[in-house]
Amino acid sequence: MISIKVNGEVMKTSNVALSELIHEIRGEDSFFAVAVNRLVIPGTQLGKVTLKEGDEIEVVQPVGGG
Repeated sequence: MISIKVNGEVMKTSNVALSELIHEIRGEDSFFAVAVNRLVIPGTQLGKVTLKEGDEIEVVQPVGGG
């Protein structure tokens, strides 16, 4: 288990692959953006990122406007 922050909330997880954590949090929802330690991660790279103790993840929903 590692301890990370997701959208400001501390959580413990056994998911060390970012893609698995996102699937747990978002399910099949495909409209979101992810940053790990303030670095935006392209959707094509989610499966290549391994989470570490203390990482800070932000998952946000894009909002349209005008």
